[in-house]
Amino acid sequence: MSKTVAVKIAWLSLAVLIAVPLVVTYNPTANRDNDIVLLYALLALTFPTGLVVAALYALVGHTLEVRFAAQLPVGRLAMIVDCVVFLTAGYLQWFVVFPSIWTALKKKTTAH
Repeated sequence: MSKTVAVKIAWLSLAVLIAVPLVVTYNPTANRDNDIVLLYALLALTFPTGLVVAALYALVGHTLEVRFAAQLPVGRLAMIVDCVVFLTAGYLQWFVVFPSIWTALKKKTTAH
């Protein structure tokens, strides 16, 4: 198994180990902050792209509320949507974009 595959498995396993218990044990009446903890964990796993995703969420939420009098989902559905969006962005960042930038930089430096 290559290092890249091992890192991917570790990153995805960590994401699942964080997200699943928080989503499953979410209870809006018990004043537990699972949704907040999940957001912080997702921001950590997807840093720095997670900050951009959070800003886009805020922009979309504000636009929906002002223009259409609608809201983003809340509760477990919101937590699941957050996981999908943040983890997709984080996966693309860490395992697609950054490696391609790294490869391009290595090619450029070894060409000189």
